[in-house]
Amino acid sequence: MMKIGLLSLHKNTNYGWVLQCYALLSILKSLGHDVTYIDKVDFVEKKKKEIIKGQIKTFLRLILGKKKVNSNINPFFKKYIAPRTSEIRSVKGLDKLQHFDAVIVGSDQVWRPLYVHPIENYYLDFVKNTACKKISYAASFGTDKAEYSASEIQICGDLLKLFHAVSIRESSAIGLIRDVYKWQTVPPVHVLDPTLLLCQADYDKLIGDSESVAFNGNLFCYLLDMTSEKGSIVRKLESDLQKKAYSIQLNTSTMPSVENWLKAFKDADFVFTDSYHGCIFSIIFRKPFIVMGNRFRGLARFTSLLEIFGLMDLMIESSQELTSTRIDRCLSIDWIEVEKCIAKYQNISITFLKTALDNC
Repeated sequence: MMKIGLLSLHKNTNYGWVLQCYALLSILKSLGHDVTYIDKVDFVEKKKKEIIKGQIKTFLRLILGKKKVNSNINPFFKKYIAPRTSEIRSVKGLDKLQHFDAVIVGSDQVWRPLYVHPIENYYLDFVKNTACKKISYAASFGTDKAEYSASEIQICGDLLKLFHAVSIRESSAIGLIRDVYKWQTVPPVHVLDPTLLLCQADYDKLIGDSESVAFNGNLFCYLLDMTSEKGSIVRKLESDLQKKAYSIQLNTSTMPSVENWLKAFKDADFVFTDSYHGCIFSIIFRKPFIVMGNRFRGLARFTSLLEIFGLMDLMIESSQELTSTRIDRCLSIDWIEVEKCIAKYQNISITFLKTALDNC
């Protein structure tokens, strides 16, 4: 048994983030390891004035009784993302983490400078213990475009050389590492997002162990960026499929619990989404789905995922692409072939983890 530290994105309101943390923790524990989640807050060294301003906002929220937007994520986080460190808000806090046999960074967009600060923390610059093995699992750049500055390329490349094993979530990341950034590292391995390492029964148990809600509809629309064009797609799907749409309100105090978010997929007859993890959970629950790609957020995540399962024709980038033929294709997914692909990549992914950790 090894003592492992797991570093992922900082705590946020994203369902996919907390579920991939849960899945990777679960898999590592099932392999017999003692795993601790590193609860790092996304930080830069703040001036005293900014710190005081933040403390005042927190105090006023408590006094006025305002509900935090992530209040429905927190119960799941507290219950299932455990054990974990206390919140780490400074470099000094990270420097204390020298007792692990291995530290794993991943999954999600942990290597995207736009989302994490400082980026070098996610290349494990704080791990000074040379006996501790550095590993990435399904680390993602979030895009196939170069977003690093010249100094970030140099610093992160030097840090990645020290990794014992490297795996990435998108196939395009291999090209970024080797050809664009020209980093010298151990051969990167393309693995599954951790959520796909668990099966539907694992998520059914989470749903069953919680207080559930009923959804008024059978066409689940999980959209991160609602637009008028997406609204027209919802109406077309309702008409063509003879379904009633339902959705959830994101970034509000009425966001459902993580378990009820899962239930929204389980209860659906069809899913329309623009979310990476929306695609994944449609696949996990074997639901026909259509995904609208978002070039601004990054298409590489979608194309890499859908190519694995032979489902590239389920992605559209405009309402004009949603033809009756494409809808029929969504309704005729060969789930037996999809399951074969999942099993193949689960084996690759678990083998990567076992090999990386067994060699420590």
